[in-house]
Amino acid sequence: TGAMVSRSGRCWGGVNLLFVVFLAATPLSEATCATFAAWLSANKQVGHMVSNAHLTKGFVAITVAPDLESVDVNWQVTADAGATFSDANYITSVGIYGPATVDQVKPASRGVLLDLQTLPVMAGQTSSVRLRLTSPEMSMILQLMREGHAYVNVATGENPDGELRGQIVVPHCLEAEMMGTEPSRGFANVLLSGMEYAVLAQASPDASALNSGMIEFATGEPPISLEAISNEWSPLAPNMGQVYSVWLSIDPAHQAAFMSVASGMATATVSAMSGGMAAVSGALMEARSCRQLMTAEDSLFSIARSHRSDWLTVWSMNLGQPDRRRTLEPKYFA
Repeated sequence: TGAMVSRSGRCWGGVNLLFVVFLAATPLSEATCATFAAWLSANKQVGHMVSNAHLTKGFVAITVAPDLESVDVNWQVTADAGATFSDANYITSVGIYGPATVDQVKPASRGVLLDLQTLPVMAGQTSSVRLRLTSPEMSMILQLMREGHAYVNVATGENPDGELRGQIVVPHCLEAEMMGTEPSRGFANVLLSGMEYAVLAQASPDASALNSGMIEFATGEPPISLEAISNEWSPLAPNMGQVYSVWLSIDPAHQAAFMSVASGMATATVSAMSGGMAAVSGALMEARSCRQLMTAEDSLFSIARSHRSDWLTVWSMNLGQPDRRRTLEPKYFA
């Protein structure tokens, strides 16, 4: 297929083209991963001490809409298994703040940039939420996030100034198209930033009874067991978020292995397991630019409309029939 530039000037068509250099130079990810991410922990708080914390970690994935006027936010927190809550409303506020670097707090004159609302939490469980947010200051907010000058803060009754915090970054994106016995299929993303990473593994409804996941490296590093598998098949309810397996630090061997995979010098396999056997699996690799992962809410027509293109152009860049709607199938756009 011929190459085609998008209205943003960043995405080109052509199913056989890999734009690794373009990805490295582009401030916004246009692959299947979220555009921005933040890993949250208590030891990242600035300006105050955290005490009696009941939240062990958190994660935020932010995907910017093609028109740059809204963002889809999936955020999650995990509570300590031994925590006791007087009520489920332990979290009092969650928001994106700035401008501030990783060792600063926002100016006192600035309020919250985006309010991420709250959610109930339970001991030993990961709670998640999905939001679509807009703001008249979205252009400025996106610039702060691109520059690394925005952070997420989770305030609680025990720690009103903040219990968890994480700087918003542009993650490095890996992906794996996972296949099993037809029609079972899946898709996985690995988001990397320094010594932290997160995995979102999804599988089709046909791959039933999934209860674990695994990343195996061909170079011999110990495999990584995934903490959770996310299965989202119908249009997502406003309060249902995708659950990522989140690590707040990387074993040096795993960090080197991930970067070898990103550079194409080594291979790795992501699997979603059922009863100890791989139901769907696929090779992990550098994410290909200008692809959108089909959800139950998407079609070629909706993808084209959101990118101000036309469905014939999108169809010409992808294999298959124009009326084919397969959840978890990545599609190129222009």
